[in-house]
Amino acid sequence: MLEDRVPAKEDRPSVVIVMNHKDEDKYIKSYGGIFTSVNDPAGEWQLIGKLANVFTTDVTGSKTLGRNYYGIDWFIQNPFDYMVVMGSGTGANTQAEYDSWFETITEKYYSHTEEYKNGNILGTTYSFGGFSAYSLLPILAWMLYPDDFTYDEALKMRQYYYDEFVPKAPDCTTIPMYYLGSGYSASYL
Repeated sequence: MLEDRVPAKEDRPSVVIVMNHKDEDKYIKSYGGIFTSVNDPAGEWQLIGKLANVFTTDVTGSKTLGRNYYGIDWFIQNPFDYMVVMGSGTGANTQAEYDSWFETITEKYYSHTEEYKNGNILGTTYSFGGFSAYSLLPILAWMLYPDDFTYDEALKMRQYYYDEFVPKAPDCTTIPMYYLGSGYSASYL
């Protein structure tokens, strides 16, 4: 559904993938930086790489999960067209809670980056470790290519995935899954 409508690889935007948590300071202290998915075999790197040119480098962090950990200054000094922030353990049960968490994280850690200044920080829930990851690709396609995909179309594709491939399908209109923009200016809204 997406492959034929995404631009050729050379025309895709550059993307860096990060994961943030409810208590991000604890994770930064433990690992020395912000989790950044940079290489195989990370599921998010593989899938988002179907839509954009994802930043990759040699892995110096977790070799198993394709991770490196960078400090805030690294993100300021290395701009990309977009940053995809995956929320893991955000504590959000509603879209409003997820939006609030996302705004707090982006303001605290990324407010001095080019992506933030340009409104190009995209938020998704972290589901790339399982089969539900495929359902988020249409949402990311809409965020990255708002002239080529509509929100309603992306949501229908997401719902189709669950209706056809998952035994118990949730209603995709009622679950927090991506940032909807109650306060932070994001370019796809």
